[in-house]
Amino acid sequence: KQTGSTMWACCCAADATEDAVVTARAKPSDARDENVETKIQPTIEVIPPGEVHGLPKSAAFGSFQVQVFTEGFSTLGLELDLTDPTTPMISDIREGAIQKFNQVFEASSLRPYDALVTLDEARKWEEIEKKMNGLNGQLPEKMTLGVKRPRKVQVIFEKTGPMGMKLDYKNHSVGAVLTDLDPSGLLATWNSKNVSDAIGPGDRIVEFDGQTYSGGELMEQMKTQSTMKLTVLKY
Repeated sequence: KQTGSTMWACCCAADATEDAVVTARAKPSDARDENVETKIQPTIEVIPPGEVHGLPKSAAFGSFQVQVFTEGFSTLGLELDLTDPTTPMISDIREGAIQKFNQVFEASSLRPYDALVTLDEARKWEEIEKKMNGLNGQLPEKMTLGVKRPRKVQVIFEKTGPMGMKLDYKNHSVGAVLTDLDPSGLLATWNSKNVSDAIGPGDRIVEFDGQTYSGGELMEQMKTQSTMKLTVLKY
């Protein structure tokens, strides 16, 4: 829903479950846009845990916090993919407070694929959404965003049998989220040979052979190709 000009956009993609081993078929798209009220002000800073002075570079991967002082902006400008609601993923950064923050503090910027995991005291997506909806455009002086940045892992193997993975996706989601692994499948075998890069439930496949795909497109590639060249976001 949208109220006036204040919003943050959330592209939701959450409930299609597929076994990519046997039935990697496209699902009818039912992704929807949810607009959650918010407001941001122009004075923005990053405060990492345990650090008082200076503005550090954002991590290559891992968790960090961004503290935003409000007044002057009408929106955060974050579009979120909710394929996995436990890890609301930034799919796009549009005009708004975060875009301005990124321009001013480039080395500490938020990026697509980062996950918004907390907002002030809210620790789950339902709590975050409820908080934003309850503000009615009246934000506090500042807000703190907890962010989790994934590590990219390249997974390559030949499809000589069942891949042994289940995926959640929508036709227009950003790739697909891994929900379950069969220990006898090809992906589990790959994990056993690449322990430090092993992927599991909650991680997201975003590229096939170096190309970014939506969920439906990714399923088609995995169904028709014999060599799996996957880029996975490891959260």
